[in-house]
Amino acid sequence: MTAINILLVEDNPHDAILVREALRDSAIAHSLTVASDGDRALQILYSAEVRPHLILLDINLPKKSGIEVLKEIKRDRALCLIPVIMLTNSMSEDDVVKSYGYHCNAYVRKPLGFEGLLEVLSIIMSFWFTYATLPKQDDMAEPPSSIDPSLGSS
Repeated sequence: MTAINILLVEDNPHDAILVREALRDSAIAHSLTVASDGDRALQILYSAEVRPHLILLDINLPKKSGIEVLKEIKRDRALCLIPVIMLTNSMSEDDVVKSYGYHCNAYVRKPLGFEGLLEVLSIIMSFWFTYATLPKQDDMAEPPSSIDPSLGSS
C-alpha cells in the first residue's frame, strides 16, 4: 500500500507536534504536511502535485478560518472529494452546524492529552483508510461533472 497523504491545518505548534507524534504511532504508512494558517493550506492544496487523501482542519486559524477553508475546498471541483475532518477545540454549536453545512465529513473535538489524541487519530486513520472506500487519486483530479461545486454555498 502506498503512503496516505494527510494535510494537517493547525496553527498551534504544540497541537501540530502532538498530532505528528500520535500519527507516528499509526500502523498506516502516511506522509504529513502541516499548514499553520488557512491561506497556506489553500496554497498547498492548489499547488500540490499529489492531493492529500485526508485533511485534518482546525477552525480557529489565522488569515482564513477553517470554515472559510472548508467552504473553498468543498466548492472546488478539484478538491471537493477530499474528506475533511474538522479537528478542533471549538465547543461552539454554531461551528458544528456550519462545518456540516459546508459538507465536512466529520467534526471531532480534540481530546485533552496525548493519549486521548492518540486514540482519536487511531480511530480516524482506521476508519478512513481501512474501512471507508475513498476515490482513487486519479478520480480526485477530475471528479464527475455531476458534482455541483455550488453545494454548501450560502
